[in-house]
Amino acid sequence: MLAKLSDPYIICAAAGLLGCLLVVFFVGTRRPHDRVRMFVCCLFALFFMFIGAHLLFFLVGLPHFAQNYGSSIYDIQSFFTAVFNAASGMVFYGGLFGALLGVVIFCRINHENTRSYLNAACCGFPMMHAFGRLGCTLGGCCYGIEYHGIMAIQYTQEHINPGISDHIADVPRFPVQPLEAVLEAAICVLLVVIYLRNGDRYSIPAIYLFVYGIVRFSDEFLRGDTIRGLWGPFSTSQWIALCCVIGVMIYVLIRHQKASSSSSGDTL
Repeated sequence: MLAKLSDPYIICAAAGLLGCLLVVFFVGTRRPHDRVRMFVCCLFALFFMFIGAHLLFFLVGLPHFAQNYGSSIYDIQSFFTAVFNAASGMVFYGGLFGALLGVVIFCRINHENTRSYLNAACCGFPMMHAFGRLGCTLGGCCYGIEYHGIMAIQYTQEHINPGISDHIADVPRFPVQPLEAVLEAAICVLLVVIYLRNGDRYSIPAIYLFVYGIVRFSDEFLRGDTIRGLWGPFSTSQWIALCCVIGVMIYVLIRHQKASSSSSGDTL
């Protein structure tokens, strides 16, 4: 049985933020980045990350919002209360794109090298997400399909969130969130190694979006919750993952053509 901890997601999110900052400062000290500016850049990324994560959660849940809150809106106050409740959750891809936007805005304001700061910051994002997935595991906000094999997770009634995880304790579940946490940690190591060896020659965000897109598209088939939204044969995250993978492939082809014409050898 997996007992529910007190505020597990908050604890893991705090650990993830700390881990992300440590990774970013670790790679930043080995590249020509100002530490103070890097810290401020992380604050920009954090601020826009929360906005993006909550915004995408709200957009994905618009049908649910119309169905459950439409009849309870009578004035401006009730409207904002309903919107706040409907946007109380977070979606990773929204947070990721928000964080990337925050870094870009910081660099534009301070006239910094956008590619360099994006590369350094993106090295830490997988570490933060890894801890976030552990928080999901302990909190029961999302869970795997029915599974009776090794490492299966059996939740308790304490994990049930009405309307979100009503059936989470019915059967043992596949440990999809711990699996993704391990894969995110491995991706973090991969990005750090690539960045330290090659500097800004390659686009770390592009590599991350491609590798994680494949991981996310695949492990979504192992999830048993429906809160992530289903559009046709795939979930919302799977559609976004497909767009990311295809987008990176197009980006690489364009860069390769430009590199071939200039003989720079830089394909990312």
